Amino acid sequence: MNKIRGFSLLEVLITLAIIAILATIAYPSYLAQTQKSYRTDGKLALLDTQAQLERCYVELFSFEACEKRLNMPIISPKGFYRISLDNHENYILIATAIERQANDQHCAELSVNQLGEYYAKDAQGKDHPLCWD
Repeated sequence: MNKIRGFSLLEVLITLAIIAILATIAYPSYLAQTQKSYRTDGKLALLDTQAQLERCYVELFSFEACEKRLNMPIISPKGFYRISLDNHENYILIATAIERQANDQHCAELSVNQLGEYYAKDAQGKDHPLCWD
């Protein structure tokens, strides 16, 4: 006589426990990687805005006038960063994380100045140089 055999309740519970443990380990890593990939949106928007600003400055000789022409602040193409101009004499462009990216504690703000120097700050306002890597 053939006996129909399935999974016991204990086997199912052990399998679910293993899946839950793996999920708790993998999910934070997944979130960190998605935030890192979203930073690309801010970096590209910042560099594109920098090029537009410098082209505009060649025509108008005023960063303040260019800020108005470019309708700043600008939202990045994917909507994760807001690009703004901070200093009108020697410009500093700042990309501030918004929407889902606002949870990025390590790279809350990316910036570039007129010399092409790149800076980043974490959510507490401390310098965080690894954001541009």
